[in-house]
Amino acid sequence: MASSFLAFFMKAEVDDMKNISYGVPLSVLTISTAASILLKNKSLHVIAGGFLLGVSALHGWQYRQKIRQDIKKGENTLSLIDKVSLPKTKLEMFMRTVEVAAYLPGRIRLRSKSLVGNAALGRQVYETLNNFTEIENVDVNLVTGSILIQYIPEILRQNEELFRVERYIISNVKGRK
Repeated sequence: MASSFLAFFMKAEVDDMKNISYGVPLSVLTISTAASILLKNKSLHVIAGGFLLGVSALHGWQYRQKIRQDIKKGENTLSLIDKVSLPKTKLEMFMRTVEVAAYLPGRIRLRSKSLVGNAALGRQVYETLNNFTEIENVDVNLVTGSILIQYIPEILRQNEELFRVERYIISNVKGRK
């Protein structure tokens, strides 16, 4: 079976390769590879992983011209991250897990269900935020799961990371669209 699969691709014309959809085979092989781990079947895992690698390589080859064009246009990973606003630091990642309850310039209240009764997390949040010299005061309430952050906006915005976090908070204040 494997030899007929490879023979097909060896004989395929370049134009034929452009029209083949690899979505279903990639999905099936990914599921098979994952299932082989659960089934603890090493030989199945090696075989499925090998085919997954091969089909992934064919898929990459199929889109090689598009990839080259994107690179020439300057569409690199960093500009993509900026476009979709992915978190770049641990602080930004944490901010995505909390609810922004209130925002006024200089005063932010956040809420996190995972903070309720969790002293270790509360200490970690407090220490992380309190280490920023741009933040004047941090109050973590383990009973309500809230975090009150007080700061002087002009000073905070001089720190690029905190400025990005503040912009994220402003765009995600509860009740604001």
